[in-house]
Amino acid sequence: MTPAAEADDLRRLNAATAHLEPPFAVIDLAAFRSNAADMTRRAGGTPIRLASKSVRCRRLTDDALELDGFRGVLAFTLPEALWLAECRTSDDIVVAYPTADTDALARLAADPAAAMAITVMVDSVGHLDLVARAAATVPDPHPVRVAIDIDAGYQALAGQLRVGARRSPVRVPAQAAALARAITTRPGLRLATAAAPARSRRRRPRMRSPRSARVPGCTSRACSTPTGRFSGRPAALFALPVVRRPGPGVVTVLGGGYMASGPGDPSRLPRPHRPAGLTLDGSEGAGEVQTTVLGAAADDLRIGDRVWFRHAKAGELCERFNELHLIDGGAVTATVPTYRGEGKAFR
Repeated sequence: MTPAAEADDLRRLNAATAHLEPPFAVIDLAAFRSNAADMTRRAGGTPIRLASKSVRCRRLTDDALELDGFRGVLAFTLPEALWLAECRTSDDIVVAYPTADTDALARLAADPAAAMAITVMVDSVGHLDLVARAAATVPDPHPVRVAIDIDAGYQALAGQLRVGARRSPVRVPAQAAALARAITTRPGLRLATAAAPARSRRRRPRMRSPRSARVPGCTSRACSTPTGRFSGRPAALFALPVVRRPGPGVVTVLGGGYMASGPGDPSRLPRPHRPAGLTLDGSEGAGEVQTTVLGAAADDLRIGDRVWFRHAKAGELCERFNELHLIDGGAVTATVPTYRGEGKAFR
């Protein structure tokens, strides 16, 4: 953006939220829809499965699933998947990571609607046996849909691969084939039509272009944190108030220590977005109670003014706020709860 465009963007954000008291978080719906359309184009006709851990707001999940090109949810825990199925967010939910929650597995087997909507991942015969034992604790259980996770570390972006498809050009590793056979011998379990294909670091599919979506056997792509060259337009932002002016080129804002999961490095920190030109203090980073930001633009900020930040990961942002204010057409048109605002915290 040009400096004039950045200044216009700051005025737009401040004007739309002038009635709100920071800290607060917003979603720019125009950017949200633009990013969704761009991802659909890059998927090249393959449906996109929404990774709920990067959203953690049912309203936004519902909005995304109503868009052309999006289908189904990639959940991150089984209790979350059960809740989403109960709320009728989706009838096509894949739990992205193997679960050892036997109580949730028993609930799944006892609920016919949930059992039809949810698929759980397994990555070993031992885990398969745990799922079968949990289902067996329920009188007259409904079959639990099971898919095979043969590369747990990288499956989230790998989409889904047919298991047992005779003409699939993708070679299914022996481990997956053995697990597929084992599933058919366990009472109360049903092999789903999909499982995550193995990926190597050398051939890691990314949503860089429509061509990259043509992975043989891929029936859906998972939509999570952007990778490769795709970064999208800033859609989720949070505003923090200036509470101190220690000196020239320095201000301190309230809070801000919303760190993302992963390696402990600067890429996991939020970063100042507007006014343009501000940076974190490299010796302090982002703090739980206060965050220092540096730059010439700090001299134009007064106590109570806002500094707008971008998160490192959207999921962690929604763990910090009870609600999101939706901006459309230069105004806040709705305020919706996050998972946290609905009293839900899935670990």
